[in-house]
Amino acid sequence: MTLKALINTDHRHLIALNASILEFIYQVLDLTYIKEETSEYLTSAIHDFRAYDFGKQITSPGYIQVFNESQGFIEDLSILDLLFNEGPFIRNWILA
Repeated sequence: MTLKALINTDHRHLIALNASILEFIYQVLDLTYIKEETSEYLTSAIHDFRAYDFGKQITSPGYIQVFNESQGFIEDLSILDLLFNEGPFIRNWILA
């Protein structure tokens, strides 16, 4: 899948768009994407990370963003922002 196909695909549900974005990012990183779904909603899952604050655990170095000069570096944006700004060098940020 290309980025153009990802953007132009009509996703009826947000979860389908999220799955497509994940699959695309894994493809860009040359990683195997394994999609796992459950058949029911479980509130007592062993690995329940819904309340975990991932963004506060890792401080990543800044990269040049489109409006960097006027607004400075903006943290916690989408991985797509990193891809748009760093292109093929995204592997250096994600897999480092």
